[in-house]
Amino acid sequence: MGSSIPREFIDQLVSDSDIVAVLSNYLKLTKRSSNYITHCPFHDEKTPSFTVSPQKQIYHCFGCGKGGNVITFLQEYEGLNFVEAVERLGVALLVDQALALSQSLLKLSLLDAEILNAIDLFLLLSTGCLSLASILFLTETASLLDTGLSFLELSLNDLE
Repeated sequence: MGSSIPREFIDQLVSDSDIVAVLSNYLKLTKRSSNYITHCPFHDEKTPSFTVSPQKQIYHCFGCGKGGNVITFLQEYEGLNFVEAVERLGVALLVDQALALSQSLLKLSLLDAEILNAIDLFLLLSTGCLSLASILFLTETASLLDTGLSFLELSLNDLE
């Protein structure tokens, strides 16, 4: 790669990444006060000295002195160079954002269905009529129910 990664992009990537979520993919973190702790993955120890600060978005081992942000963790733990760590973190962040977006869209779809149901209830109560969407849904449901009842009837006849 001939050009360098802009500093603003790196800062935004680190800022947008949840260090606890990323490191939890590699380590079993335990919440202690406002931080998380675990045994250091970079040296052997009996007592956990590896601390992760979600507020500062950093980690530090009080045993061996290693520390940094989410990019330096990926470099150290995975043995990646800087560009590879940035790429891996960027892809992970995009996947997380895509999942969050799809969940938001699903919630909106459910909300739309609830709004349509409320409109149909209003129409039914105020005019005695249903919307075309509800009539089509009920027709389709009745057709499926009729098919299911026909299948059940055939199955019962086979038992006789």
